[in-house]
Amino acid sequence: MKNKILIEYIIFSILFIGLVFSQNIFSISKNSFLFSNEISFTLSTSDPISNYSGMEVVLIYLNKHVKCNFDSSTGETRCDPPEEMKSVKATINLSETQLNIDQNFNITFINVSDIYQDKTHIIIEGTLFDQLEKSKIAVSNGSTFLETVNVEPSKISVSLINLPSYSTGTFAFYYNNGFIGYLYYLPNRFTPYISSVSPFIINNNEDMLIKGVFFDEGSIFHIIPVDQQFTSIPYEINGPSTAIIKGESLKSIGISGRATIYYNSSTLGISNKIDIGFTLPTIIRVSYDFNLQQLFIIGNFLDSYGLTTTLDINGCAITNVPLLPNFQNSTLLIFNNPKLIFDYCVFKCSNSYSSPYLINVNPVLIKIDKTIERKGGNIYFSGNYLTEYTLKGGKIYDISIESQDKSFNYPCKDIKQIQYIGNQNYLMSCFIDQYFDFQFNLKLNGTFITESLLSVSYQPITINSISSTFYGTPDKVTIVGNSFCTQPYITIGGSNCLNPVTKISLNNQYDQIVCDFKSDVKGINITHTVNILCEQINSYSFDAFLYKLPIPCPTGGSLNKECFGNGVCNENSRSCTCNKGFAGFDCSITQSNPSTPPIPKVNDTITIIETSGNKFDIGIVQIREITFNNIVEKTFNLTNLKWNLQDQQSEFQFIYNTSINTDSKNSTNIETIIKVQISINNNSIESQQYDFLGDIITILPNSVKYQVEIQNWSFNNNLNSIQLIILSQSNSKSNCNDNSGTTNIFKYGEDSIRTLELTLSNGQTLVGTFSNRMKVDDRVIRTKIELLSNDKLNGIPLINRASNNIVSVLTINNFKKNVIIDPSFGLLISNDINTNDSCNDFPKWKIAVIVVCGAVGLSILFIVSFFLYKNFKTSLIILEIRSKLKKW
Repeated sequence: MKNKILIEYIIFSILFIGLVFSQNIFSISKNSFLFSNEISFTLSTSDPISNYSGMEVVLIYLNKHVKCNFDSSTGETRCDPPEEMKSVKATINLSETQLNIDQNFNITFINVSDIYQDKTHIIIEGTLFDQLEKSKIAVSNGSTFLETVNVEPSKISVSLINLPSYSTGTFAFYYNNGFIGYLYYLPNRFTPYISSVSPFIINNNEDMLIKGVFFDEGSIFHIIPVDQQFTSIPYEINGPSTAIIKGESLKSIGISGRATIYYNSSTLGISNKIDIGFTLPTIIRVSYDFNLQQLFIIGNFLDSYGLTTTLDINGCAITNVPLLPNFQNSTLLIFNNPKLIFDYCVFKCSNSYSSPYLINVNPVLIKIDKTIERKGGNIYFSGNYLTEYTLKGGKIYDISIESQDKSFNYPCKDIKQIQYIGNQNYLMSCFIDQYFDFQFNLKLNGTFITESLLSVSYQPITINSISSTFYGTPDKVTIVGNSFCTQPYITIGGSNCLNPVTKISLNNQYDQIVCDFKSDVKGINITHTVNILCEQINSYSFDAFLYKLPIPCPTGGSLNKECFGNGVCNENSRSCTCNKGFAGFDCSITQSNPSTPPIPKVNDTITIIETSGNKFDIGIVQIREITFNNIVEKTFNLTNLKWNLQDQQSEFQFIYNTSINTDSKNSTNIETIIKVQISINNNSIESQQYDFLGDIITILPNSVKYQVEIQNWSFNNNLNSIQLIILSQSNSKSNCNDNSGTTNIFKYGEDSIRTLELTLSNGQTLVGTFSNRMKVDDRVIRTKIELLSNDKLNGIPLINRASNNIVSVLTINNFKKNVIIDPSFGLLISNDINTNDSCNDFPKWKIAVIVVCGAVGLSILFIVSFFLYKNFKTSLIILEIRSKLKKW
């Protein structure tokens, strides 16, 4: 008995579980409804629907419940929604208490308030359209399904393309493949519509393609020219949305100028109107006015007919887009200075090709804008229509050089356009990569263009520097300059310099000539003229040669040996090359360890070479004008002037300038310019040899070198001179005994200082070296550097009168344009430093240079260091710049 009860219980449980699981298998035939219709749908399940006779179906909306009629034999269900459900969402709920059924279906009411045609679309207005997916919406007139273009919350846009004009006004609305309901639109309310005409400016024999809706065979297209009767025209239908009017038909009606086109349907009426144009732009004449820099195009049908018109001067103008005319009417187009090039040209007005017209733009050379060095380089030239390629990439011309007898021709390479000057004129350049020893022409030639030639001129020969020899000792001379020829004729002071060899390189800034000089021209202390003759017609002279002074190398020590026995005398430069561990111009200073490289520091308007205990103040502190009997007429202190950074020639080399008014009566305001180029050699071990106008100067390790130029000095009298006052003094920063130092001076004979040394008791030594020559205007002459005695220091801006100081005076004769001098200064620290002296704490030393002050409105000038042809082999230190000036 118990077993029977247990079996019945298990069976009942299985049946119950099956009923519970069955609640999730109902489906609804559709879940979207047109509001005007009743809500009717069919429920289905995998079980016989009759098993659910006790199930209730309820429509729920706005928290309200409406019971629906459910037929358990068929599954058909009908609900009657009240009016307020017009714009709400709703839910269908299925429930059966005993079977534990509780299932919901969301439904949407589609409310359509209006339907109308908008050009090529049907617009359906209503609500809750945003609840629908665009891809699941379908509208059909019974035979043709229409494309759903756009869905908004209150609007659905459906395309009328491909819908025939005889279409019924009844449309079936489907969603998710389910029929929702019918939408009604009166057929006679449909209107034909033209959406586009292509092209809208028509040439002869060109077909017209018309797109729109509701085209049919029984209707007519009409074209109405401006101020003319309308004309009907045959066409071909390519479906209800496309018509084609053949070019032959358009040509036969003989219309030109502006017009409109519309469509007249026999059943639906007249369409909208579209503006079109019938024109073949005719070019009668094209010209370019070089005075006005304007291109003129004269012809017919050149205006826009109410449409945007541009002109594409294809193949004739440098442009990737059509050009808008600066002036336009039906017979004239004006373009301001388009860049025209040589090619076969077809003018194109908007989308219509005009009659072809070949404009006469012939590339031609006008002038050579710059001369060229004999060794080659860039040739700069200008001319008309010199663009090298057509718009299609075709090469227009070639540039070459040709000997004047036409026996030699060589391409000029790397043609570049530098600037479009305007008025069809271009500045160009090309490159010659070798030397030519003959005069030649620049030649432009190409297919179908006229050849043009221009004679190329060489740059004048220039001499920048010439090395020196000893009088009576034949030696080789090196001349540095530009535009040298390969077979020059050279004289120095009238004496031939034989066997010249010219070294020409396109990569170097300067050329060189080395020749054999007998050194037989008398005059050790005077300047001799160097003359170079090329091609028997081009010559250049420069008063640049000075002999080396026959001075001995410094001697000293216990045995009075050259260079104190601590170095070797260089017989060519008559200077000492010190052994390792010794320094100074005479190698008398013991220095086994090199000094620490300089640390840049800007301090005052003069240069400061400084240690932590003492410093040396050096620099140009004053310029004054004197008469022939040494009376001072003008004095200008440079320590209180504002200096400006004029040019940074390299990462480690700077040029500063300042200006003073040396003529208070000068109404033209031409001021005297003082330029100082400062370079620092921070090689802490080796000295460097530097060539200044043929004078070889030794630049010490860790030293500063000046190069000074004075321009436009206004002398009170042609017999007057100017003096450059250079200060070299120690300046105590502690309790050091500045007055215990010594001064050692090496002269060129008895006349002029070559080198000076200012040594403190602790072994710290300042070394100054002066070149024995300067460049005055276009002439190289001897310099004379003297010491100014202490009784003549009045008026000199000294920093510390109680300290050791040396004031050097460099006298410069009267000049017209400029003068250039070249002193240098360095610092040596001896191993003989007294370690008990408070001055001996020298962990490092500093170099400072002329201060830069921003002078508003001062023009930045440029100086070419034509006398410097050997750069330092070591690096130069960067100078820090301070914007405020310390005044004394």
